[in-house]
Formats: sequence, C-alpha cells, structure tokens
Amino acid sequence: MHVVIFARNLMFADRLVTAATAAGHAVSPFAPDEEAPAADLVVIDLNEAGWERAVEWARAQQPRPRILGFGPHVRGDLFEAARQAGVDRSVANSKLAEDPARIMAEAALPGLLPPR
Repeated sequence: MHVVIFARNLMFADRLVTAATAAGHAVSPFAPDEEAPAADLVVIDLNEAGWERAVEWARAQQPRPRILGFGPHVRGDLFEAARQAGVDRSVANSKLAEDPARIMAEAALPGLLPPR
C-alpha cells in the first residue's frame, strides 16, 4: 500500500510515517504546491491550512484513494466540513495517536479488519 501524508505537525507526521513504514507500506509526503505520487490512502491533517486542496487532489486521482482526516476532537465543524469535502473517515488526534497503524489500515480497508 502507498500512503501519502499531508501533515506538517512533526509529532503526527513522524508517528504516521513510522507506523506506515513499520507495516511495510511506502510513504510519501504531500505539500499542496507539489505533485504527489498515486496513493492507496491519503492521510490529511484537518488542522492544516490547505487541507481542502489535499482532499481535492486525492479525489481527482484514478483510482481514487481512501481519504483519512484527523484533527482536534472539539472541532466537530471541521469533521463535518471534511465529510462534505469527500473525506472518507475522520478521527480525533487522540484516537490516531493511540494506534496509527490500525487506524490507517481500517481507513484503507474498511470492513476487512476484525473488530477491536
């Protein structure tokens, strides 16, 4: 699986890269002003300026990758905006920090992992 990550927060970016590479996945960073390679999963920090552009890029890819967003748990409005923009799943920062590998796998392959 190829994971493209749009996150500048070093704590989350490092956790995501570490979890994805440990699971054997290829990882690429995404910056809104750069072209990113095709992905199976795009992980987007919804607290970053320009997250909407990352969603637009992901939605335009063929085949379309799954899109996972994350942000502060108190920002229900942000999660709703992400859903309306086309994000497949959004989780709170704290949830993602608990088990980033599992959250990414669940987002990429919904319904294929056993319940936790």
